Amino acid sequence: MTVTRRRDGQTTPAWHRRLAKAQETLKDINLNAMKRFVAVTRLGGILKVAEELGASPSPVSERDHSNGRGGRK
Repeated sequence: MTVTRRRDGQTTPAWHRRLAKAQETLKDINLNAMKRFVAVTRLGGILKVAEELGASPSPVSERDHSNGRGGRK
């Protein structure tokens, strides 16, 4: 979502609503889960991520699937 101001630099109620929504979205992002997701996509699988981290695949996978919420417990 792009949050922009008017050309004259003034803000509007709609701008403030978009900004508040963007801030709420950022609060919901789990950065550790995002890093694991990026690593899995970059390396091509959980096994390769676990190997790179020196861990077994189970903990890497469980963190991302715990409670169905992308790694948040």
